[in-house]
Amino acid sequence: QKLATSFEYDRSNYDSDTSDSIHPKSDKAYLLSANGAIRNFSYSAEYEYTGLYYQVPGNYVRSDWEGYTLNSYLTLEKHSFGAMYSEYNDDVEQVSIYGRTNSTEYRLDYSLNIFPSVPITLQWMKNIEKNRISVIDNYTDTYSSSISYMKDMYSLYFTSSYSETNDRTIDDIDSSLFSSNLSGSYIKEWFSIQPSIDFNRSKDFQTHVYTDTKTGSLTVTATLLENVSINNLGSYSRITANDHSVEQDYYSNDFQLTYEHPKRIWGIFSPKASLGARYYKTKDKIMDVYTEEAIVYMTLSGNFETSF
Repeated sequence: QKLATSFEYDRSNYDSDTSDSIHPKSDKAYLLSANGAIRNFSYSAEYEYTGLYYQVPGNYVRSDWEGYTLNSYLTLEKHSFGAMYSEYNDDVEQVSIYGRTNSTEYRLDYSLNIFPSVPITLQWMKNIEKNRISVIDNYTDTYSSSISYMKDMYSLYFTSSYSETNDRTIDDIDSSLFSSNLSGSYIKEWFSIQPSIDFNRSKDFQTHVYTDTKTGSLTVTATLLENVSINNLGSYSRITANDHSVEQDYYSNDFQLTYEHPKRIWGIFSPKASLGARYYKTKDKIMDVYTEEAIVYMTLSGNFETSF
């Protein structure tokens, strides 16, 4: 389909407190979109507007927001490319004392699929945020990549990203963040194990202080008998700073043994019992604060299944 369009329009009449004398506020929201495809090329565009007082009871809706997004994609046999551009702003009626914040975003995506079991993706994204009254003028560039390997019961994932924020105000609070993750899994019908290692480094260019966060976790699940299973999640994190202002250690482990009754009681109730143990430990070497907590618990639950 070369071109398809749609338009949505809605109005709300919302009163956040019916006990006061303030009358409900009425507002509108609308969305206009278009998309299409020509052979290996596809595109989409949308414009959305949500009024200052627009609300939907029971659902979160971002009000006081408007803007548009443009997307395009080119898919080849072993390569795919994507591009995105968007502009959004709040304060649609320009009444806020904090002023209007304008956000602009560019994004380029590339995927390499020469080997189906080893997909590789690369992405560059630039975000510009400006507000004259609140004095915001930030330019952020983010570079990210991922590679994965999947075969039979095994999988391995590696992701990394680096972002740098250039604060062009007089405060000049420039910063950067590097993140990486290596994780894997081995999954069988009755057993699975999923290890993960994370490393994050944030840096303040003004003070030349960087903070490192290292985290390791291991999740193990197993079915011991037909209706008995165990689940264990353990993790360890260490946070340090090169100026010795932070040195903290966190350790936690959560173990759970679960029994599920094989038959329904009275034909409608499926009971389940779980016995668990949770251990949590923290240590702040700079403040010389140490905490430790251990909990043993038991839960009884079940599902009622019936029809009329």
